[in-house]
Amino acid sequence: MFAFSVGLLLALAASGGIAGERVTLGRLGIALLANAAATTAAIITARTTIRGAHPLAVLVPQVLGAIAGVVLVHLLLRRAAQDAFPWLSEGPAQLVNDAVAVSGLLALAWACARGLDLRVLFVALLVVTVYRLTSSMWHLDRSPSGFHMTVQDLVVAELFAAALALGLFRTLWARAPEGPR
Repeated sequence: MFAFSVGLLLALAASGGIAGERVTLGRLGIALLANAAATTAAIITARTTIRGAHPLAVLVPQVLGAIAGVVLVHLLLRRAAQDAFPWLSEGPAQLVNDAVAVSGLLALAWACARGLDLRVLFVALLVVTVYRLTSSMWHLDRSPSGFHMTVQDLVVAELFAAALALGLFRTLWARAPEGPR
């Protein structure tokens, strides 16, 4: 249940941050807050991943929690969009943006938790690269006043910020004096 909650937190931070940035018409402050929340959730995920446990015993509940978080954000957004944001086009392509953001963050957190496992980092990099190369296929909101950045730019920025923060976190954690846990 704990791993499920961690995956849910990660998805709520990443997907909710993207939704928040969209409904506030692309305010830069909200985008930065979304990046900070997603990065914090990724660090919490990396830190709370149970060492010594079978990887599937942690990964599967985290993925299920992440899926639940994305679905919850989209259900709430769809309901709000009908009334408050009629210009917001909520559809299946938007789920791709959130799936990439959440799966990329989850892969980065797992790579960090597993001692910077290069295979997992490669998967995260591959997902982001393919996503970016195919970005014209995915959801682009059209707001009444325009946006400062596309959804895809925000997703890549979230992943980039989280990667930097996780690397710094890992470096600082490795240098911290060993104490009671």
